Amino acid sequence: NQKEKILSTALCLFYENGYDGVSINDIAKAVGISKSTMFHYFENKDALFNETFIYCKLLAADFFLASGYEEHADYRVFIEALLLFAFQHQKEFIFMLDNESNKHITDASKAQGLQINQRSIDCLLRGQEKGKIIALPASMLALILSDIIRDSLPYLCDDGGMNEQHKSEVMDAIIHFVQKDA
Repeated sequence: NQKEKILSTALCLFYENGYDGVSINDIAKAVGISKSTMFHYFENKDALFNETFIYCKLLAADFFLASGYEEHADYRVFIEALLLFAFQHQKEFIFMLDNESNKHITDASKAQGLQINQRSIDCLLRGQEKGKIIALPASMLALILSDIIRDSLPYLCDDGGMNEQHKSEVMDAIIHFVQKDA
C-alpha cells in the first residue's frame, strides 16, 4: 500500500537525518512519487512526521500483543518482548524514543501514543500491584527500561543476529533493576 510505503520511507529518512534534515521532496523522491501525490496522503511535513510516530507506536503495540505477554500476565515476558522489539525494529524503537518530546509531535499525537502504550503500562502496573516491581510511576519505568535497552543494543548484536548470552545478561540486569526486592 502506498501510504505504508511513504511512512516506512519517511521513517528511514527521519531516523537518519532528523526532522530538519528531510523535506517532503526528499521523501517523495525516495518513494518514487510526485510531491502532489504526497499531499494526497499527508497535509504537510508535520502531519507526516506525526503519523510516522504513531505508525511506530502501533507497530510496537502489535508486536507486544503478538508476544502474548498479556496472556502470561508476567512483566518479565513484556520486558523480553520490549527487548526483542528493540532489536528487531531498531529504527522504529529509536525513532519513538528520540521523538517522544520532539516539538513537531503534536499534543494529540502524544496523547494517542500514550493511549496505544496503555496496555504495556498496565502490564507494569500489574507487576507493581503484585509487589514484584519497584514503585516508580509506570510511564517513568517504561522510559527507563527503554533507555536501558537502547543502550544495550550494540552489546546484543552479534554478526547481524542477537547474541543469546548477551540477551540473557541484559534480561537479568533489567529484571534485577525492576524487581522490588532486588
